[in-house]
Amino acid sequence: MQSVYEHDRISNLLLVDDDCSQLQTLQDILEYEGFSVIACATISEVMQQVHEKQFKVAVIDLRLTNGSGIELLEKLQAQDNKIQIVIHTGYGTYESAKDALNLGAFAYVEKAGKPDNLLSAVHSALHEYNRQHINELEMSMHKSEEKFTSVFNEVRDAIWISTLKEGRILDINHHFETVTGYHREDLIGKSIAEIDVYSDINQRDELRALLEKDGAVSNFEIEFRVKNGDLILVDVSSSIIHFGDTACIVFIGRDITERRKSEKALRESEEKYRTLVESSPYCIHQIDSKGRFISMNRTGLQILKAEDESAILGLAYLSFVCDDDRESVSRLMDSALSGEFADFEFRSTEGLEFRANFVPINGTDGKVDRLLGITIDITERKLAEKQLSYQVSHDALTGLINRREFERRAERLLATIKRDNTDHALCFLDLDQFKVVNDTCGHMAGDEMLRQLGSVLQAVVRQRDTLARLGGDEFGVLMEHCTLEHAQRVATSLQTVVQDYQFSWQGQSFRVGVSIGLVAITESIPSLTELLKQADAACYMAKDLGRNRIHVYHPEDEALTRRHGEMQWVSRIHQALEDDRFCLYAQVIEPLDKRDDKHYELLIRMEDEQGEIIPPGAFLPAAERYNLIERLDRWVIEKAFTLLAENPEFQKQICFISINLSGQSLANLAFLDFIRSKLEASGIIGEKVCFEITETAAISNLGTAIKFIITLKELGCRFALDDFGSGLSSFGYLKNLPVDYLKIDGIFVKDIVEDPIDRAMVKSINEIGQVMGMQTIAEFVEDDVIKGMLKEIGVNYAQGYGIGKPLPFDELLQSSVNNDCNTKSTKEMY
Repeated sequence: MQSVYEHDRISNLLLVDDDCSQLQTLQDILEYEGFSVIACATISEVMQQVHEKQFKVAVIDLRLTNGSGIELLEKLQAQDNKIQIVIHTGYGTYESAKDALNLGAFAYVEKAGKPDNLLSAVHSALHEYNRQHINELEMSMHKSEEKFTSVFNEVRDAIWISTLKEGRILDINHHFETVTGYHREDLIGKSIAEIDVYSDINQRDELRALLEKDGAVSNFEIEFRVKNGDLILVDVSSSIIHFGDTACIVFIGRDITERRKSEKALRESEEKYRTLVESSPYCIHQIDSKGRFISMNRTGLQILKAEDESAILGLAYLSFVCDDDRESVSRLMDSALSGEFADFEFRSTEGLEFRANFVPINGTDGKVDRLLGITIDITERKLAEKQLSYQVSHDALTGLINRREFERRAERLLATIKRDNTDHALCFLDLDQFKVVNDTCGHMAGDEMLRQLGSVLQAVVRQRDTLARLGGDEFGVLMEHCTLEHAQRVATSLQTVVQDYQFSWQGQSFRVGVSIGLVAITESIPSLTELLKQADAACYMAKDLGRNRIHVYHPEDEALTRRHGEMQWVSRIHQALEDDRFCLYAQVIEPLDKRDDKHYELLIRMEDEQGEIIPPGAFLPAAERYNLIERLDRWVIEKAFTLLAENPEFQKQICFISINLSGQSLANLAFLDFIRSKLEASGIIGEKVCFEITETAAISNLGTAIKFIITLKELGCRFALDDFGSGLSSFGYLKNLPVDYLKIDGIFVKDIVEDPIDRAMVKSINEIGQVMGMQTIAEFVEDDVIKGMLKEIGVNYAQGYGIGKPLPFDELLQSSVNNDCNTKSTKEMY
């Protein structure tokens, strides 16, 4: 059944709001209700529309971009004083409401209320417009019957007139025909009872009794049966009038069937909302203007260990906040009650940690009368963050400060040395003959020895000094407020305790020495890089001069160090490139779920002059320091693309191969063009290639890295973030990097069976990756126990010696060809 406004295509409602989103929402609601709406955002648009059209009702926001709603109200009334104006605002005050109503506004509605409030006001305004219109018609009936008939039929509410005594229908308007489906000739002269329009006789009798008692009835809802048998709900206003000596009844009806359906849908929606609140895993509650609980969902009651809502109603919110946080939370609560959103963290009286917010809720007077709060228990997350912070700044094996934190503290000293004018020193310690322990008893023995030495060294350094494990068998000591002379005495003590230390393992005993490089931290040192270079040079000199000694850095040491150390590698790298003595190895990346795709990571190796394989750890540091790493990256890409292009069957068997990119290459957009050209020239599809970048390289060149990644992903290439979790910045920058895979740092993986903290870290990183739509790869998977635990956690892939050792890429290619030939032979047999 059509709404009473269905055929009212006159622009009977003007909607004004400069918030485009709000404007569209209100327009949708009103049009759904059956109104024909003209929407405007500015006063100039409104006046143009009013100049061209006539409106019955205008809904106006008080705050407009180029004027105020009050100004617009005055202009509209000057143009047409019959228009009914409804003020609809979210920033109103008592004074603005009074001004609007004094100037002739029909109603004043707060935006914060339910849509029903606005709909009711608009309906009432339109009804008032129609009522006034009908009153004018009644007056004009005495002047001209012809004029009455014309206006009568123009009214967009359903109207019929019947005699009071017999109920005989005297007249109906066109809209009555539209709503009921009856034609004029079907009804004129018949009684209401004959056409059976009332579905409930009792309702008819009640309406008649009210009319006879009061002479008029407004907003009486009654159910009518239309011609096709459908039932509609009609809002009736009726009054008794006299034509000469005949008492008659005028009925004005509005079809509100759809409106009631909408109201029902709204109630159902509110019920769903209540269900959602009750089933939410977060504590959702309301507190009044005095800070007392007035509602709380089931989760909140469980957190507070309350049996039901009545147990917490009226209790003060602050009574559950610990003493240290109570004052700050109280200030935030006051701010929220003044209309400001508040977001904060606090500890409860029981020591739990929460994240919460306050959302101000306005009452009918437009003022904040309560706060909606959402509180989340973040105790476990905070514990994980503390553990993560510790892991980021400490070495997992020895518990000492790690290299990253050591360098951060050294850089802080360099930044303040000019201002403080104090003496500091730094020394590098490199164990002598440590390799003997690893080669004789294995890495477990070596790890245990490093743990014990860490404790031995820690007992010697001063309390304010920083002892760190810098990697492998290297340690560093940062001595604050320490002269070079005193630093030499500390270094001598360190050398002595290492010499005196004896390590025992399964019946064998070992002694090691230590080469120590010592450097004074002075204003002349320009950067952290230069400081570390000097300390490294001094340590190298200690080794070069016979090991197990202390060498204090002197400027002339640097050239000698470079000549004997890294420069030798620079020369060897150049020669190996010329002789084509680099090769590729591949290590399998195995899926832990049911998928059967194959991934391989490509790893670079150098062959020495005798054909022995040199691991990358020996030459890559020199390549990075002396800007040769990009040449090696280019070699790897050219070699890998060539081998893939020459082996199409291998391409079909794998999902993709992973290629590592250095930070220098990632920061060079010319290198991006090189990859694109090589990819195009090789004919390899981008989906077969995944580039691995380290977290440090990506963060150091974030803008360039993002452009680099996006450009190659458009060609189908994938990206993996290597060594993820090793830096504190990991989680903060992850959302900005559009990578496909997270490679969980092996430092967390290798000990997950014994170490619950490492296990929690792997689980946390995996969950974050999965939430962000990324696949996870665990490194350093050494055995089936670790593999099984990773599978339980939900990690997608595993890589490590327990999965497969790196093997020459040529052997992998040959193996794939043989497998393919065997497959073909088997097929040919059948």
